[in-house]
Amino acid sequence: MVNAIALAAGGGPTTTCASSGYSGTQLLWCVKICESGLTGKALDDWIHRWIRQYRQLPYCAAGGNPPPV
Repeated sequence: MVNAIALAAGGGPTTTCASSGYSGTQLLWCVKICESGLTGKALDDWIHRWIRQYRQLPYCAAGGNPPPV
């Protein structure tokens, strides 16, 4: 749905945590890291928490590449 809205607005496809296939806790944490606008120590804390749990970076911190399916 988000991609359809972006295409209709002329913005092209948009990658989000949900469209990248994250779900549950991983989705909530991805939104916190990639889509909430956090900066500084708060963002750093969430990224470190993510790495400890998932041993990889979320799509937005890994060069925009979606996670492996």
